Amino acid sequence: MFRNYLRVAFRSLLRNRFSAFINLGGLAIGISVALLIGLWIQDELSFDKYHENYGHIVQVLQKEKFLGETKVWEHQPFLLLNALRTSYGNAFEHIVASVPAEGFLLSTTGTTASTAAGAENQHIPSKGFYMDADGPDMLTLKMIKGSRSGLGADPHSILLAASVAKALFGDEDPIGKRVNLNNLWDPGTQTPVVVRGVYEDLPHNTTFNEAYFFLPWSLYTSGNTYLMQQGWDRPSH
Repeated sequence: MFRNYLRVAFRSLLRNRFSAFINLGGLAIGISVALLIGLWIQDELSFDKYHENYGHIVQVLQKEKFLGETKVWEHQPFLLLNALRTSYGNAFEHIVASVPAEGFLLSTTGTTASTAAGAENQHIPSKGFYMDADGPDMLTLKMIKGSRSGLGADPHSILLAASVAKALFGDEDPIGKRVNLNNLWDPGTQTPVVVRGVYEDLPHNTTFNEAYFFLPWSLYTSGNTYLMQQGWDRPSH
């Protein structure tokens, strides 16, 4: 009997091809749109949930009115960091400063690891962040090698995402290996850092999804006299 129903339905479709095409096409489009909306909602609801303490992590923003227009900025006066730690340090487990580390090419320095991987002197363009030593713990980075506390070991330390570590060192253990930060804005300037940890690449639906390396905040502030001279009216990070 079921076969008869299918035969009748098929013949009906053949007799009414145009209306059948419109109905089936509309149904397919409707299902596709519903699925896309559902995937978008799922992505939005899962944003930053990669971090175990996502519900307790907040970002300090600056709101100001300029020429009659209200704007919200991510950049803050440098003085705010010490003020938060002094006045509100007991209210938070971590108060972490961070700023993008842009304009760098990462390269190896002819180590045994890079030679074995066939990547000697390879230059990898990557986006990263300067961050306080407590930052990786706050973000609960999933470490593959090394420790989250690696940024506190030395100002010239670096944590690498697994994909970047693989590109630079192949299958060799990168911990303790040297990496050069080649400054694109000041050609010829290199800053050597030592790999203290390798973490799992962050998923796309996180705030730090493009964080392929982390550098110590102290490396950003050391010798930065311009930063230290900025007042409350000059956002600097």
